[in-house]
Amino acid sequence: MGGSTGSSRCPSAADPVPGRLTTIGYEGLIVDELVDQLRADGVEVVVDVRLNPISRKPGLSKTRLAAALDAVGIGYVHERALGNPPDNRAALRAGDADAWERLRAQLASAAAVAA
Repeated sequence: MGGSTGSSRCPSAADPVPGRLTTIGYEGLIVDELVDQLRADGVEVVVDVRLNPISRKPGLSKTRLAAALDAVGIGYVHERALGNPPDNRAALRAGDADAWERLRAQLASAAAVAA
């Protein structure tokens, strides 16, 4: 991940939120670098999908990250239901097609749809 970002236009006409979806990893970044990257990308709201929004890296746990984002006008929401389940991560990283199907099923769950 190393701080790289990726974005795409939202493809669904049924999506109630127009705009872009941007993904970012924070590995190798300090909180100020992450916030700067998000601002440069024009991000308005961060949806944190970590199962447990904690980090050993200073400033990247839920409360401190939310405060750092708020200070620059970026919103923060924690939606664990939108994350990839821990038991699916290695297979997904390896490109396993079944892992992608499991993630799709997770994102179609009632909890994820409600998020």
